[in-house]
Amino acid sequence: MSPLTKDSSEIDRETSADHHDDVHARRDDVIVRKLPDRTVLLNGTTGHAFELNALGSAIWELLDGVRSWSEIETELAHRFAAPADRIAADLTAFRSGLEGAALIRRVRP
Repeated sequence: MSPLTKDSSEIDRETSADHHDDVHARRDDVIVRKLPDRTVLLNGTTGHAFELNALGSAIWELLDGVRSWSEIETELAHRFAAPADRIAADLTAFRSGLEGAALIRRVRP
C-alpha cells in the first residue's frame, strides 16, 4: 500500500531516481490535520483531500526544505528498521503522488 491515498485510489507513480538529491518542502497552502493513526492533507487550492499512513506522515514531517530525498530515505530506513530498497520504492511512489497533487514545492534541484 502506498503511503499516500487519494479517495482510496492510487495516484500516478512516475518519478525519476535522477532527482534523489533534490530538496522539496511542504506547500504553505496545504491544510494538515494530524490524527493518532494518520495525517490528512487538504490542498487549499484544489480542495482535494489526501490521507497519509504512518510512513507517509513521517515523510511529510521530514519535507522541511532542507533535507534531500536521499537524506529522508536514510532517516526512514533507520526509523522504521526497513530495508533501504523497500523505503526507496515507497518514497519514490509517495514523492510522485505529492508532486502530482501539488502538495510540495521544489526548493533546489
